[in-house]
Amino acid sequence: MYGFLIVKGNAKKPQTSVLENCKEISCGEMHIYYAPLPKFENDHLFFEDEEKVVLLDGVIFNKRELLEQYNNNNWRYVFEQMYTTNPEGFFNSFRGSFCGAIFNKLEETVCLFTNHSGEKTVYYTYQKSVFAAASHNNILIDFLNSQEISLSPNIQACRELLATGSVLHGGTPFSNVFRLTAGKYLIAHKDGSYEEFRYHMFHNVPEHDLTLDECVEELDKRFRKAIDRIFSKNVEYGYKAECDLSGGLDSRMATWVAHDMGYQNILNVCYCQSGKIDHTTSKKIAQDLGNDYYFIPMDGGDFLMDIDEVVEKFGGQVIYCICTGANQAIKEISKRGVGLSVTGLLGELHNAYWVEGAEHTAPNYIKNRYSGVCPLNIPNSYKEGYDNYEQMNLYEYSNLLYLSSANVRQQYCEVTSPFIDVDYLEFAYRVPLKWRQNYFLTMTWMMKKYPQAAKYVWQTKRMPVSNYFNHKIYWRKVLNDIVYIPKWIINRVAWKLRLPIQFLLSSDMNPLNLWLLSNKKLKEFLEQYYRKNIDRIEDPGLREDVRKTFEKGYGYDKICAINLLGVFKRYF
Repeated sequence: MYGFLIVKGNAKKPQTSVLENCKEISCGEMHIYYAPLPKFENDHLFFEDEEKVVLLDGVIFNKRELLEQYNNNNWRYVFEQMYTTNPEGFFNSFRGSFCGAIFNKLEETVCLFTNHSGEKTVYYTYQKSVFAAASHNNILIDFLNSQEISLSPNIQACRELLATGSVLHGGTPFSNVFRLTAGKYLIAHKDGSYEEFRYHMFHNVPEHDLTLDECVEELDKRFRKAIDRIFSKNVEYGYKAECDLSGGLDSRMATWVAHDMGYQNILNVCYCQSGKIDHTTSKKIAQDLGNDYYFIPMDGGDFLMDIDEVVEKFGGQVIYCICTGANQAIKEISKRGVGLSVTGLLGELHNAYWVEGAEHTAPNYIKNRYSGVCPLNIPNSYKEGYDNYEQMNLYEYSNLLYLSSANVRQQYCEVTSPFIDVDYLEFAYRVPLKWRQNYFLTMTWMMKKYPQAAKYVWQTKRMPVSNYFNHKIYWRKVLNDIVYIPKWIINRVAWKLRLPIQFLLSSDMNPLNLWLLSNKKLKEFLEQYYRKNIDRIEDPGLREDVRKTFEKGYGYDKICAINLLGVFKRYF
């Protein structure tokens, strides 16, 4: 397994898979083991000098800009200049998917950091006078097992995972094991104490005092820079770029703008139901742009039986079905010389996805849930430090759930999205709400700058963007609505009454609920998995919540219950 493990204290040498062919630096009771992904090697740093030990993992998209800024082509030299100037905040100047650690020999402190959006995970714990940190839960858990430190479940975190599909606020399913979340760093002192600090936060207020045209111009300028940073990195190393592509707008913009900027050697990958809009639209766009195209049919939902494999890859942090076809796709596309896998993740942020109403509202408890069968009490402390509800959900939901899907791919290639480029998102997130909502900003941007991209059918509206934006009739949609609208009305009524008939009428990209009813093999497999593993949960209250969620729920309720059982099967 690729990643790192850091151990400070008197501990037995760990026997963990990350140690295979790894590099090691030891200094007294400080031991750092590093097995880097063999891609983008010149972006990594792992060295020791008289004052410190440095580990930098991942990929730095603005490395070329930093080298030019310091007028020096030596990456280690530039890093050390940045560190000397700002030892506890230099990583705020990085743009990319990165994490790392610095051991200060003089002060005997460890500084851990992750990137601005947190998809480069860092986990840590302090137990039996030993501080340990790792880039993946599995690495850290294997180390604790090697030290004969028993694991116990974090019941609050398990209930969060059962209800929301992710573990919130830097928790993990394991007691006394924590996750360093987006835009934060941690200082661990020689006495065993540690403290987290925030070095960066995205703010959505105050809004820009710009016209709509000015906002579109600046948005496009920053997005093109984000695309250039990502795709030029593939060119620098000679890798093929992989871009997810569907019938939505976010992945479409990533692929289209990259092509518009002259980037080639792009592989578009789509995974969904055969023949649906996501399939037909993505295939047409890839063909028209001259990109390679790889389609993975997600018919029937058999991939939902890959419970143990995906729970393992996620380290038990998020619901296993969130990766849809990514787990199957990455095994194939990794053979094609892919360096960076590019997604459209978090593109919904500039569309004010988390805003309820016409104005920002105060931070509140997490309302977004995969399962509502059992009540979930969320501590008031979770909302502290957030300006409003939208910002809270960026950190407590988008980053911790959606971006965690990167874990499935990170053992094969690096993963990113142009929509989480810091300079892009800091601007896009503060465009006035009146333009961000209802996709108006995205459609205006597309129509003004890339009108040809707007001619393809949009999965959400089932018609081309240009037709929807200009209120022009799309006759194919009119005819389809004769069947679609009655189904939609029935679905809405059935949803309110919690009747499973709605699932039989589903036409989603990946209709999980339909699969659970129509795929007899899948249904029997999940029921058997439930019966075999429900007694693994010893806490009676949690076990009863899982029982209710599976037996009384449907659709995602059942998957949430199965996911938690998979976590207990793997780790407890």
